[in-house]
Amino acid sequence: MKKKTVNDVTESSVTELDTAGREQEIARLLGSSEITEAALANAWELLGNQARETANTTLEELLQGD
Repeated sequence: MKKKTVNDVTESSVTELDTAGREQEIARLLGSSEITEAALANAWELLGNQARETANTTLEELLQGD
């Protein structure tokens, strides 16, 4: 979810995330401004086996930035 205000008008938008995007966002929420390997690993674990099995991107690919 993103929110911005221009000229006293606030607009909100929502973007649907794929599994890799969910992992990245959870890792960002768990960590600081820099997404670490540990935060990604925790996010990956939190999403569970089912999400990982259907994901197009593996943890290794995320860590390499591909």
